[in-house]
Formats: sequence, structure tokens, C-alpha cells
Amino acid sequence: MDDLRKNTYQEEYARIKIWLFLSVLLYITIECISSFNVLERFQYLLGHPDIFLINYIILLIITCPCLLFHKVTFIFNLFAVGVLSLAYASRILMAIRGLPLRWPDFFIAKEGLSIASKYLSSDIILLIIMLIVMGLLLLAKSYSCQLNICHPRVIVCFIILTTSLNLAFVAKAHKSDDLDIKSSVDYGQEGMIYSFVSSYEASSESTPENYNEESLRVLEMKLKRQSAGITGSENPNIIFLQVESFIDPLELKGITYSRDPIPHMRKYMSGDWSGYIEVPGINTARTEFEILTGMRIDDLFKYEVPYTSDALDGRPIESIAQLLKKHKNYHATAIHNHEGSFYQRDEIYGYLGFDHFIPIEYMEGAQYTKNWPKDNILLKYIQHTLESTLNPDFIFAVTVGTHSSYDYDYKENTSGITIIGDLEEPIRHQIQDYMDRLSETDQFVGDLIATIQQIQEPTVLVVYSDHIPALDVITYDKEYIKDQVPYFIVSNYQLTGKSEPLIPTYRVYTDLFRIVGLPGGIMSSVHNVFKESVDYYDQVNLAAYDLLMGERYLTKKKDLYKISDLHLGTP
Repeated sequence: MDDLRKNTYQEEYARIKIWLFLSVLLYITIECISSFNVLERFQYLLGHPDIFLINYIILLIITCPCLLFHKVTFIFNLFAVGVLSLAYASRILMAIRGLPLRWPDFFIAKEGLSIASKYLSSDIILLIIMLIVMGLLLLAKSYSCQLNICHPRVIVCFIILTTSLNLAFVAKAHKSDDLDIKSSVDYGQEGMIYSFVSSYEASSESTPENYNEESLRVLEMKLKRQSAGITGSENPNIIFLQVESFIDPLELKGITYSRDPIPHMRKYMSGDWSGYIEVPGINTARTEFEILTGMRIDDLFKYEVPYTSDALDGRPIESIAQLLKKHKNYHATAIHNHEGSFYQRDEIYGYLGFDHFIPIEYMEGAQYTKNWPKDNILLKYIQHTLESTLNPDFIFAVTVGTHSSYDYDYKENTSGITIIGDLEEPIRHQIQDYMDRLSETDQFVGDLIATIQQIQEPTVLVVYSDHIPALDVITYDKEYIKDQVPYFIVSNYQLTGKSEPLIPTYRVYTDLFRIVGLPGGIMSSVHNVFKESVDYYDQVNLAAYDLLMGERYLTKKKDLYKISDLHLGTP
């Protein structure tokens, strides 16, 4: 009996040792995937054993169910293949958009997969297929493995092969021989595993700590004491133009150009009607939502795209379109040279008060650069909207022509701009790709401004960027300010006052309404009353939560606006 008990314990010890050992190998592999400079990363971990331990413990928690099965290695490898898939997905996303994988990305996986072919080269697709095949072979081999770890050579070969494929992936994805200049591409020093798990908690709905009826009543009383703003004599057409990945090219370190890539926009990027906006991360729709609603989403949605969030319950949303339609009888049109269903815009725009939405499916004559429609197609639809409606127009246009990714093998030069600087050829090609497309978009903006200057109706144009581009010279520059992008205002009549040189995205329309003399709504009142207060963020979050997903204390549980009957196509 003692011998039987001893053998049983030895068997359990062996299972635990296999589990602990394989978890270490898995963690090492993940770090190899997540870091460009593997040596530097492990030197950091040696000096910070707490980071190593927390990531290792999370892996142990994830993989511990394998101890319940006789085929320990097979069940462990099922978990390992899943975790490694996340690590590689995070690596790909970092290369494409400058941000790694986060939990909320699964909620927009449909949108991501729909444009995946625009990002992945044939070399990357081949490497992904090789990794999938290798994972399947690993599972098949480990299925025949019994309790004891009887194939150490197989494990060593697996680690070597995985690391080699990872290095090949890096070389293909970034086309750079000098990998030492790049540091970790995970979420930061905390490591990929810990940060990904943390993003799940961050993505959950966050009710403001002091959200209750009494706190909203206090907020409401303070808003009622706000003095009435000065109403302007004009009801101008208002056009918001959100330019994809727009930055000032002259701000890139160590790079000059044979000519300015954005001469038309340059004329308006200084003075009283220009500056920078602080954007909520590298996502077009998150910036878009803050611009349209005046709501700060960092604490309400964390990394989520609000358009696709389950937190929205189908109520109409206070927005620029809703306010202009309610107070001044505007006609609201959204225009975007991309698929209408992307981020569910063809549904959510109705909740935001738009009357018409013109996506790429309803456009004729679009030209393409690589996989993305050129932005000049937007001009005729903006012109058509201004000409075809009797009421003042609010037009919200979103470009896509300068969307990433930017090709490391790009050999063209459609703009005639020469990139000057001490750069590796793949990086130079990537920048050339971006500059050629940005130059085309600048020409479109110049044509739009010329149109506005010629029409008789008073018109105001707000041009701004949604986020920084996914260029290596920016992504891996720790000193580059990644949450600030340019904006400027153009009008065909005299404006009074001036705009702020640095403003958060969620306060842009409040600032514009003040300049133009248009009445705002609840969110703009909150910004005006509390922007100098120490509890400014708290009050903004309280109001936004109440309007979006709370009990609607501020509106007496009533809808102040209507859900529009959104029509797809031109007015």
C-alpha cells in the first residue's frame, strides 16, 4: 500500500513539474514574440522579477486545468496554442496600428477581419499559415505523449523553431535589419499577458463612483445658473472633416522634404483658428464619437468603440446633429468613403440624429490608392449636399485615403516629394507611401476650402485628425506626443474671438458653438460651467453616463431628441 501511495504521489509530482516547466517555456516564447530586442527585454525582467512572476502566475492560472487530465502535455498545448495566437495577433496589430491587442478588439473582430486583406502582405499570410500548421503538428505530437516528459528534444526543437519563425515574422513585418533600435512592442513594461488580462477589466462598464440622483440634481442646479451665451446672427453651414491619420509632416524628427507635403492645409495651421486636439487613442470611431457628442469616453468605455458597445441601449444620443436640428432646423448628413456598416455607422448615425449617410457603396467614380479609396471623391458629395438642401447644413465627413498600413516595399513617388534624411530604405519607403497619400488628401482639402470660399452661404469648416499614423518613426519614438494631432477652422465670413491652441476632442464642438454663436446642449453646458473646476472630469463623466446609459435624471427620464429615420445615399 505504501509503495502504491508513493508511486501515485510521484506521478502527481511529475505532472506538476511538467506543467511548471512547460509554463516557463511558454512564457519565454511569448516574450520572444512580444519584443523586438529579446536580450534587452530579458535583461529588464532580470531586474524586475515581480513582472516576471505576475505574468508567469497568470499563465499558471490559465493552464492549470491540464493537471486534471492524464494527457498533461496535450491539454497544456491546447491552452498554449491559444495564448500564442493572442501574442502573434498582438504583434500584428502593433505593426499595423501602433497598438497591441486588447480585450475590446474581440467585439469589433468583424470589422477587423473585413479589412484584414488591406493590411496583410502575402509574406505575412504565408508565415501565419506556417504557424498554424506548426501549432497543429504540436498538438498532434503531444496527443501521443504520455504522463512523463519523454521528448525533451522535441520541446527544444519547438522553442528554436518558434523563435526562428518569430524573427522571420519581424523581418517580414517591418523590413528592418536594425532591430536593436526597437524596444518591446507589448503594452509596456508590464508584459503582454498581464496587460491583456487587465484590458478585460478596463473594458467593463464603469459607473461613476458618485452616480446617484442627488449628485445629478446638484449638477443640474449648477447648469441652470449658467449665463445665457451670445447667439450669433448667422446660422452657417457647418462642415466637420475628420482626416485619417493626419499629422504635420515637418514634426517628424530628422526628416525633411523637397517640398511641403501639405501646402494647402499649411496656410491654416497657425493663428487664432488652429491648434492641436487631444484624441482618445488610435481609433477613428472613438475620436469621432467624442467630436460628435462632446462626451469624454476614457472612463466610460476605456478601449471600446462606443458605436458597437452593448452599453448603449438604443436611446437617442445628444450630438452636434441633434442640437442643430432641434434649435436651428439644420439638415444633417454624414459622408464616409468606406463601408457604411463598418462600426455599425449605418445604424448608430440615426441615433446621433443624421438624416442622410453617404458611404462608399453609394458613391460613383471612386479612385483607389492601394486598397483605400482616394479622398477626392468626397468633394462632389459635399458640394451636392450643400446645393440640394434648403436648410442650413451640418456635414460630417470622414476620410480614409491615408489609412494604414504603409508599405515598406513602396517604390512609387506620385507626389514628387523626396524624403530627405538618414533612414533605412524600408522606413523611407513607408514614409513615402504615407506622404504620397497625404499629399493627395491635402489637394482635396484645398479644393474643398476653395469651394467654401466661393459659395454665398456662410460656411464654417473644421478640419482635424483622428489619430497619429502607424509609422515606425512615430510608433517607436518615445518622445513623440502620440495623443495630440492638428486641427484648424476655416470660414467664408468673419468669425469673432479665437479657438483654443490645445483642446480635448470632447470640447471641440463646444468651442466652435461659442465662436459661431450657436446654442449648445447639456454636455456643452457642463464643459462651460466646469472646465476650470478640479472636479471637471467627474462632472463630465456623470453627465455623459446619465445621458448614455444611466437613469436620465438630467432629462427627467425623457428623451430630448428623436432617433432619425436615416436614409442611405444622397439627400
